[in-house]
Amino acid sequence: MSNGDALIRDGGDSSDLFTESGCLNDLALAIYVSRSTTAVERKTIEEHLFRCEECVETVGHIGQAIRDSSLEDDTVAHALPAPDINKYFGQIEPLLRQRPVEMPKRPTLVKLGANPFALRWASAALVLMMLFGGLLYWMGSAQRRHHDLYALGMENLKSVPLFQTTSGLRLVGAPMSPRWERGESALSKDHVTGLDQALAYFLQALGARPKDLPTRLNLGKIYLAKQQPALAFKQYEEALKLNKNLIEAINGLGLSLYEQAITEADPYRRDEKLGASSQRFAEVLAINPEQPDALYNLALTFYALGNKAQTLETIERYSALDSQSPWAEKLFLIRDKLRLISYEFFQGEVGEAFQSGRWDRLAQLISRSPHAIWCIKKSLTSSVEKEMENDLAGAKQDFAKAAAVENAYRAYTGDLSYQRLIEYYRKLSYAQKRLKYQATNLTNAAFTRYIQGDLASSLELAAAALKIFPQGHDYWQESYIYHLMGNGYFFQSEYDKALAAYSAMARVAEHSQDREDLADALTNISVICQMRGNYFEIKACLRQALLLAETLNNAQMQARAYNALGNMYRELGDLEESLRSYAESLKRNRRMGDQLGELDNLEHISLLYQRGQQYEKAIGFL
Repeated sequence: MSNGDALIRDGGDSSDLFTESGCLNDLALAIYVSRSTTAVERKTIEEHLFRCEECVETVGHIGQAIRDSSLEDDTVAHALPAPDINKYFGQIEPLLRQRPVEMPKRPTLVKLGANPFALRWASAALVLMMLFGGLLYWMGSAQRRHHDLYALGMENLKSVPLFQTTSGLRLVGAPMSPRWERGESALSKDHVTGLDQALAYFLQALGARPKDLPTRLNLGKIYLAKQQPALAFKQYEEALKLNKNLIEAINGLGLSLYEQAITEADPYRRDEKLGASSQRFAEVLAINPEQPDALYNLALTFYALGNKAQTLETIERYSALDSQSPWAEKLFLIRDKLRLISYEFFQGEVGEAFQSGRWDRLAQLISRSPHAIWCIKKSLTSSVEKEMENDLAGAKQDFAKAAAVENAYRAYTGDLSYQRLIEYYRKLSYAQKRLKYQATNLTNAAFTRYIQGDLASSLELAAAALKIFPQGHDYWQESYIYHLMGNGYFFQSEYDKALAAYSAMARVAEHSQDREDLADALTNISVICQMRGNYFEIKACLRQALLLAETLNNAQMQARAYNALGNMYRELGDLEESLRSYAESLKRNRRMGDQLGELDNLEHISLLYQRGQQYEKAIGFL
């Protein structure tokens, strides 16, 4: 067929192919599916299909109707029989290939038998009417097909708990007493099977009705449950095109972004997606300020971003709506963790729980704060001080508090080291307590001088404290003093002496089986090894430190070790692994609210981006 035929064949232009709304019109669809276009028409149509998902789906539906003679599932309504559509296309194709006559400029009556070309064109028009009448029938059948497929999808979803994401964020309408509260697993094998079957039905239903809102929303839920957040995002995005203020879709976009963010190794992209996620939840709250699902999700997103003040503020807003459900308990746990970052707050809460005999609360405090070990040591030291100052009742109470905290800590971590410490203090004679009192005063003075920057005096006082007891009598205090001395030597640039002090700290920590002190010693040793270029030793030290931190579930120790690993990989030139390690450290420091640790991580990450010439990201972390 030569140029000048078909729709752009009678002096028309490409607008003849389109409806007023800009989509392909019925005749354009017919000639495209029946392969009756000119090269120009085909190019014009396909350029439009490249941009228009709706027309692509329409073409696909017509093609599917042609190909399918029946549906596999007898429960679903049949479309227009394929032989009929094939017959219509068979009739129209040769007619469309005929060059139509030029129509008269003025309307005249033409007898049907007078002009064979006019007869052919009239026949073609009739066939087109038959064809698109058939398509209208097919569209009605598509609605019935959608209804049946959607019902099958919902039947398979009925027993699947789709109320939260894998990260624990809430979908709109999540029950206040969720199933996991009753001990049910989130997704069993049966649930996964149900999800897969529902997905298949909903995708077919979507093919029948691409603009069906409930189908899009259910597909979004399924993709979130299957940990495919990018696909979920697409469904919620399409749902918003149908209803721009639909809370369920806006919340779904936030969930999808959050789930993508937490799997990001690149901290810049992670924060970028978390920020976008928080904006979506804020959009929901702009529509409904008391929407509980969005408030809950926003609190968790702020927490992941390390925004302590905003997290606490959002939790308070949520608690005004719900203070009893398991969801509220989860948020209150986060609130506790953030408040317990302060040692003073932790100490006050522990004292109150101990005085009132609220042992469950004491156990909660130990599991939510990194300060338990320091509290044990401080309480024991205070007990000795009060006894030396003749406050026997206070000494007894402090010792009992240390024992109670140790008991809760041991139950939580399985760490027996501080049980040995309690027994050590219990067996001290009065004379030994007097010596310990003197050693503690010297140690406190050494620490004060260290903070003031008087490193020489600090080191002298620390050495004097070590001499009061023969080595091996108080491993725990020795470890603390060696740590203090190691830091003092390090900041005086006496790295050999610093390494010796940290190594001594590691030895006494092994004797006492104090895993926290041992992890700290190994991390500090790795810093000296890095300065000397001993990378094999660094990796060995840090692997052991990480293992100890993980067995104790100690996020603070993990953050330090990951930060040191980031330093090591940076020096080795492995910027990708360095970035990953810093990102792991950053996540933990943010959860703990350790602002100094977070700032250190951000500075290192910014420098890495600068080295990789990713200046926009570098500026974002400054």
